Amino acid sequence: MIDETALAEAVRAEFGLRVHGLTPGGRGALGQIWRAQVEGGPDVAVKLLTEKPSESLVANEVAHTQRMAGYGVVVAASMADRSGRYLTPVAEGWVRVSEWIDGTAPDPADPLTPQALGEMLGRMHAHAGPAPGQPSGWYTQPPPMAKLVKLAATAEQGDARWAGRLNALVPTWQSLSQIRKAPGALVWCHRDLHPGNVLRTVAGRFAVLDWECLGPADPAQELASVLLHWFADHTGVLGPQIDAFLAAYRSAGGTGMLTAIDDFAMHLATRLNFLAHELETVIDPRAALGDVQRAVAEIEETVEFLPTVEVLKQAVPKT
Repeated sequence: MIDETALAEAVRAEFGLRVHGLTPGGRGALGQIWRAQVEGGPDVAVKLLTEKPSESLVANEVAHTQRMAGYGVVVAASMADRSGRYLTPVAEGWVRVSEWIDGTAPDPADPLTPQALGEMLGRMHAHAGPAPGQPSGWYTQPPPMAKLVKLAATAEQGDARWAGRLNALVPTWQSLSQIRKAPGALVWCHRDLHPGNVLRTVAGRFAVLDWECLGPADPAQELASVLLHWFADHTGVLGPQIDAFLAAYRSAGGTGMLTAIDDFAMHLATRLNFLAHELETVIDPRAALGDVQRAVAEIEETVEFLPTVEVLKQAVPKT
């Protein structure tokens, strides 16, 4: 159980902010977020990470988001503590503090969404600098199919809610795991731009949150991944939204070109690896109840939105 009083005191001491209230703002795979009221200033977001990220990764993230803000992308500005650090150790993990952005969850079916999303991603790619290194296997190699099948079978034995549904999806997973493509020119990309990491601000613009997955990627493969996250599920695609999204992306200077189903390789690798990770959590007897419940919800969502090969073919632009 997290001691919110102690966390608020740590923020006051380390960041010099007169915090006097923490309101839970959500929990993800990497940590928990609170909205904190600050006397004499705007609210801030306090994020507690249970595992320490690479300090170089944090430094790259701060530099990249500052660059994006300079080109008009709405981001939550990171705040340094009294020692100039953007990652501060506390008793229960590591804390990051950033600007709090008010907004609402965007609806992919909203007619205004494709334009705003395409303009935002196009601007991000137009001004992304070259990224050194190579993406990890999480982004390029699906998990071994034998491992995924075994995890699904074990999960089904321990939870009747799936009642064979996971096993029935194995042929789809097998076909998707065969779609691979080495990334082309690598630039700094968000790499996790699903609807949960975007807000529509009061002014109507899209703001990008949660940059912890920032790293090297092929813009075409990130473009393909965003398209699937927002405008497709296992039943089909939202064709008019896709057309409007791609048009806005190109108009904003986006550099990625989606031409064939193998451009979806990064998305499929990450989704299948994520599925394996969440299945491991569900069957882990040491996992906390809250972590298991979150993993079950993530598996259900993944099953709903993971496309078939036919859906991928529908999603590739015809021109």
